[in-house]
Amino acid sequence: PTFLHEPPSKVIFYNNSGAIISCSASGNPQPTVLWTYSDHEPNLIRALKDVSGLRYTRADGSLVFAPFAANRFNQEFHSRTYRCIASNIHGSIVSRNVKIRGGTYELSHNSSLSFQH
Repeated sequence: PTFLHEPPSKVIFYNNSGAIISCSASGNPQPTVLWTYSDHEPNLIRALKDVSGLRYTRADGSLVFAPFAANRFNQEFHSRTYRCIASNIHGSIVSRNVKIRGGTYELSHNSSLSFQH
């Protein structure tokens, strides 16, 4: 497989906008795209599971962080390092680390905006 679009190394987004991180690859046969994370144990790679209303993977391989209410911020999902893996019968390719940093976007009493993470 070969990456057509490798995700960036860093993505910052607010809860009111969410984020879509693209990852696509070509090959014959067409590779399957999977998102993973490893966190504290670099040799242990975990496949990403969809989290209703917060995070899911689209059929085109994109990782989607849906817009969410500020009180639904979850550091486990919104501040983590992910990787994209594209695989077919000929092998696999692994993207660079993608550091995701989500934060809440709220209006305070004096009408200023703040970023909390």
